Amino acid sequence: MPGQSPPAVRIDETPNPNAVRCRPSSPIPPLVATVAGGLQGRGIKPSRSYRTYAEAEDARDGLAMDLFRLPGVAGVLIHESGTWFSLIKEPAAAWGPLRSGITDVVKKMRPGPAGEPDRQAPGAGGA
Repeated sequence: MPGQSPPAVRIDETPNPNAVRCRPSSPIPPLVATVAGGLQGRGIKPSRSYRTYAEAEDARDGLAMDLFRLPGVAGVLIHESGTWFSLIKEPAAAWGPLRSGITDVVKKMRPGPAGEPDRQAPGAGGA
């Protein structure tokens, strides 16, 4: 439709019924540590893979932390290209609320290096 902006993220099914591939319309920010550590200056942009919120928190990966705040998330892989990420859900979790949550998280993604998110950890207050 004319005048309508593209969706914030395209969410594609994968052969794994508990995983989706997500392609945000904006590039995924690199980690602050990656930029500060000079890896990007050498052309290295490692993929980021997390199985728990604590792993994402240890890496100070704001996007992954925000995704883990969604109920039912079991894993996050952010591809080195910065153009897509995969989200794995717990088998019992429903995709409907997760898809909405993914879209909300991506809409709030900030450009530039990924730093500390400004929301609380899972289970701490309103999350």
